[in-house]
Amino acid sequence: MRNPRRVAVVALALVGAALLTGCGATRARQAPLGDGEERIIGARLVTVVRAENRSSRDPVVTDYVQSLGQRIARLSDRPGIPYTFDVIADPAPRAFALPGGYLYVSTGLLARLDSEAEVAGVLSHGIAHIAQRHPMSRLLEVMKRSGVEAILASPRGGEITPAMRRGAETVLAGYPREIEREADKLAMMFTTRVALNPEGMIHAMEKVSAASGSDGGFWEGLGKATPDQARRIAALKVEVKSTGLDAGLSNNRERYAPIKARLR
Repeated sequence: MRNPRRVAVVALALVGAALLTGCGATRARQAPLGDGEERIIGARLVTVVRAENRSSRDPVVTDYVQSLGQRIARLSDRPGIPYTFDVIADPAPRAFALPGGYLYVSTGLLARLDSEAEVAGVLSHGIAHIAQRHPMSRLLEVMKRSGVEAILASPRGGEITPAMRRGAETVLAGYPREIEREADKLAMMFTTRVALNPEGMIHAMEKVSAASGSDGGFWEGLGKATPDQARRIAALKVEVKSTGLDAGLSNNRERYAPIKARLR
């Protein structure tokens, strides 16, 4: 005859094990997304971008952006992931970063710039967003974990799913002011690490703010000469001078001149 007390103890142990297993599964589902998963999500959003944009057909311009971008990425605060840089053929001044290290800049934006320091400022800003995982955080904030997992589960190379499209729209919509300003400061530091003048980013912001018809991208208010944008630029100028970040670093106008000539 079985011992009733022993049976009760065994039953309680089994229940406890089941509860622990359930809690473990919950923790696994809520675990932070790793670099590999972020890269997959970025690749799914790239599918949306490629469907709606055409890459530049000038390999010289594209190679230049890729080379400069990789130099900055290697010296960024997150050099351990692969970065991909591409130039889209669009007269509007646009630039944006996707999760996992995917960055895009338009021919229209590059055509408005006049130095390598300015291009570096644009690329550094996007790299700063990725280094701080801003695109991924924004997706989780807006779409929640279930929405992000729907992007992750989308088929590779398949049709664009609603989750993929919403994810791309979410990231391309830009960030709150405090996030953009965090990226501003990091971008200036990243630019100095490749021995270029961080004021280049400020000059790029001024030039793009004077343009019209832009839709966000790296900078909140990009293309709109708003009072807030003017204050933001002024604050960055003060910071550069007070910290001595410029320190006589080069703008490399001569190096960028032949690239700009190809964009006319």
